[in-house]
Amino acid sequence: MSTLASIMGGIVSALFFFVAYRKWKLKRNTQKRDLEIFEKAKPMIEAVENGKDPDPALIQELAADPASRTFLYVVLDGHDKLDLFPEKYDNFISSAEAALVYWLLHPNELGARPEKIKFAKKVEILHEIKEKEEKLQFYVFKFKELAHEGEWEAGVAGPYVESSNPYDFAPGTFSLFETFDSKSPKEHAEAVHELCLKKKMY
Repeated sequence: MSTLASIMGGIVSALFFFVAYRKWKLKRNTQKRDLEIFEKAKPMIEAVENGKDPDPALIQELAADPASRTFLYVVLDGHDKLDLFPEKYDNFISSAEAALVYWLLHPNELGARPEKIKFAKKVEILHEIKEKEEKLQFYVFKFKELAHEGEWEAGVAGPYVESSNPYDFAPGTFSLFETFDSKSPKEHAEAVHELCLKKKMY
């Protein structure tokens, strides 16, 4: 084997193991994110699975945290206990915030909670679905990372349609990590929408 072939073989092997390592690390970090939410919610899960009402203080804590809010809703819904879900968070702004924060926690994205997050605007975009024009509803937020002091960035959650319910899956939840003031809320939503269409995310 020539020296060049040996070098190329070494590079290919290194790339293979690097990609495998990244996939393993991503999976481990994603599991870590979900495991932390699960551990926090474990007493609530055990209570509903045993036919009991969970501690109201824990319900409030899980609902107040955007990272665990959707998980709480899904578990209560699955056990016919949605009446225990705090009415304060039973709306699209709260569910969209939860979707975006959960997305930001993914190790391939921000990999952490935003330091601050604020709802900015609801944006409607007309889009044809199965030969019918539908109003897609996006919720635009601004958030701050600890690493970027004083700089607000834009994030988008959605799309929802008129027949959607809060906490329905929002496949176009995304951030391009652009500064919030670089575009209007509508332009941020349109940019995410176009990217999602290109990637066939919905």
